[in-house]
Amino acid sequence: MKKLLLLTALGLTTLVQAQGDWCSSTEKNQALYHGDNALKHQAHEIISRSAQNIYDGERSSFIIPVVVHVIHDGGEGNISYEQIQDGIDVMNEDFNKENPDTIDIRNNSDAPFAPIAADVGIEFRLARLDPDGNCTNGVQRKYAPHLTNNADDACKYSANGGLDGWPSDMYVNIWVVNSIDNDGGAGITIGYAYLPYFSSGADHGILYRHDYFGRIGTSISDGEALTHEMGHILGLLHPFDAGWGGTTGCHTGDCDANGDYVCDTPPANVAMFGCSPLENTCDEVPAGDPFGFDAFDQYENWMSYNSCQMMFSEDQKNIMLNNLTDIGFLESLVSPSNIDDTGVDDPEELCKAEFEAENTLVCAGNDVQFFDYSYFNVTGWTWTFEGGTPATSSAENPVVSYSTGGTYDVTLEVTDGTTTISTTLTDYITVLGNPGTPSPYIEIFESMTALTVDEQFFVQGSGDTWELTDEAGYSGTHSAWIDNFAEDAGMVHILTSGTIDLSGIDPSEDLDFVFKTAYKKRNSSTDEALRLYVSNDCGETWVVRKIFNDELGEETQGSRFTPESKDDWITHTVTNITSSYYVENFRYRFEFYTDGGNNIYIDDINVYPSALAGIQDGGEDLTMSLYPNPANDIVTLDLGGVPSDDLQIIIFNSVGQTVKVIEEAGLTSKYYQIETTNVTPGVYFLNVNVGNKNEALRLVIE
Repeated sequence: MKKLLLLTALGLTTLVQAQGDWCSSTEKNQALYHGDNALKHQAHEIISRSAQNIYDGERSSFIIPVVVHVIHDGGEGNISYEQIQDGIDVMNEDFNKENPDTIDIRNNSDAPFAPIAADVGIEFRLARLDPDGNCTNGVQRKYAPHLTNNADDACKYSANGGLDGWPSDMYVNIWVVNSIDNDGGAGITIGYAYLPYFSSGADHGILYRHDYFGRIGTSISDGEALTHEMGHILGLLHPFDAGWGGTTGCHTGDCDANGDYVCDTPPANVAMFGCSPLENTCDEVPAGDPFGFDAFDQYENWMSYNSCQMMFSEDQKNIMLNNLTDIGFLESLVSPSNIDDTGVDDPEELCKAEFEAENTLVCAGNDVQFFDYSYFNVTGWTWTFEGGTPATSSAENPVVSYSTGGTYDVTLEVTDGTTTISTTLTDYITVLGNPGTPSPYIEIFESMTALTVDEQFFVQGSGDTWELTDEAGYSGTHSAWIDNFAEDAGMVHILTSGTIDLSGIDPSEDLDFVFKTAYKKRNSSTDEALRLYVSNDCGETWVVRKIFNDELGEETQGSRFTPESKDDWITHTVTNITSSYYVENFRYRFEFYTDGGNNIYIDDINVYPSALAGIQDGGEDLTMSLYPNPANDIVTLDLGGVPSDDLQIIIFNSVGQTVKVIEEAGLTSKYYQIETTNVTPGVYFLNVNVGNKNEALRLVIE
């Protein structure tokens, strides 16, 4: 087993692959309990009662239903059902003393541990019925690239784009991700779990890395770290823990009321990572110690950090079984009625057709890999792919190509030779245009009814995330915004564009990405950020180009902010987008990181060659529109009102060359018509000047 480091934050325990003795448990504890001494005392009372009472219940074995929520990015983290079942099998072996290395447990005068190695009598089973009584195989899957890397509790909520936990009094929830945040500390976090003494809510359960789940598939371990985390779920601390209020695992107090509250796990002073048979980090002997002398450290224990874990002790078993019968939601979890309600005794019969695509958002011309997750005992598949090639397939996991932009249904029918079941996911696959919107690209949000119409933008985030507003804008009255004033800190809100065709830009030309924001901090300590990412492969991969913190503005406003004038807007220009991004399917993405601050607005997003910068940068803007656009013979320019000054219109091509100059005086109408019959089809800029006012509009001529 890999070397492990676990972090204890009283109700939160974190497992870390360590390169040394590093721990951030104090920070975790403060964040979770805010120094609540009454809550800590309550936990002390519960666990000490479980430790001091000898379990004498009628039941000697328990079944615990489990649901696994896989949060993935379409890659190897979307682990197979077989790997998940293998991870459950590992826990069952460990909790029932069926792991083969039990023969290595020491039994000598200094470490008499083999006689107290416990068969806990707990079996874990994947659920067969969900909370609504529908059939399930105990596994949920969610494509959420923004949540699976550097993951935290945000992935446990559908409002964030993740998966909600199932009721903790019916299931133990396990969320599987690519990687886990460890607050910037050393080592790699493998998983963390909440103890049952405080937590039984929607986020109660285990967050765990896919590459430590089970022994097969993507796993790089023996999968036994999950046993450790499940020990926490059932109420166990580490042998080196100081309990609540202590500073060291070494003590001479009552063994069932101090340290880890377990009498037959000798206290340890610090977390150790080796398996030295002579290791003894505490000289003190706790009161009530069953050994009667200073026994060596029990590195064999599943709740240690050592690479040779292989046992629970009898007193640990006693605590877990008492908790299963004394703590309300755990008692319900293992009740006979819940065994029926979760279906864990039900036979494996075909009950659902289910599938998932590797990616539900692709560019035209790209392939999509489909995976069948139907259950159980499927022997035949009939797929139907609207808009796809092939249109049908009998393969278990087919690959399909989509050539035309749009949204498409997918149907799967499965059979076990006797029963046939089908399911259809409507508008499941979204195919973006390739090439995308012609450049130069301008988005002022004025013609939109919603951000997500016609695949112009895609929104991810929790609560009040990116929306279209008609109450504030720089060029007109519309913009994209987040009602961030009431938003919690620590949220991420993502606004992603559709595809843009930059392939016509000369590689020798520089590119300007220009946009405007309106924002004020809630107070001087507010620390919020806007990140700009770009992609040159239709969103398969993303690279950050700039992070905006203080650049958003230093002004503060304690009340809800809404821009009231153009002075509230700041222009940002990003110039480090290289020619490798001059592709047909360029995309950009804004990510806003909250800190309990104020509202933010984005408007006037422009992407164009630097040669057009002078055209784009004018005086005070007007509010104008062009129609029809694209145009054939004549295009109408709506000036927004009858101009009081002479009008000048300069038409530029996509590389900044002047195509046509129009000057008019004494206009009596707000509408001006421009003939385009003799203009070569393509993308153009109209630079409209009225006095000291300027507007740049994009025109497509077919």
